[in-house]
Amino acid sequence: MINLNYGNGNVSLDDNDSIVGIQIYFKGKIKINQVLPEEFTIYNSKNKIIIYSMGLYLLPDLLFTYNGNLKILKCIASDKNANKVDISFTNNYLGFWGNQNYTWETGMKWDNLDGDHIVGQVPVIQQTNLPELTKEQKRIAKRIKKRAK
Repeated sequence: MINLNYGNGNVSLDDNDSIVGIQIYFKGKIKINQVLPEEFTIYNSKNKIIIYSMGLYLLPDLLFTYNGNLKILKCIASDKNANKVDISFTNNYLGFWGNQNYTWETGMKWDNLDGDHIVGQVPVIQQTNLPELTKEQKRIAKRIKKRAK
């Protein structure tokens, strides 16, 4: 299983040996700073990020950097044959107390206390400051998503 790490303004993969496309569902508002090579496309809209390359190249370790409030909810990844790849995700920068998942006397889960997922200044609105996908790219992304299910 490949792990996606996030927090402290970075989103990266550990030891990627098979993922060529990834879809990340998240909560929060972020401004993405693209750091990927030219052959990769990153699409951010409606709390969903899609990253892939038309040449089916392996994704690099560092996917992007960000400012704002990011909490990853779900990830879908696929290999070059459009097979689903098992992936987990972890915010390594929450520290011991932030990673606790117990219900305390207040009746709230520790993870519900937002604020540990913020890096820099939170944007006022979610920006889709990345290039829009062409019709062909949208069609391919939709096909990858179908196969990954």
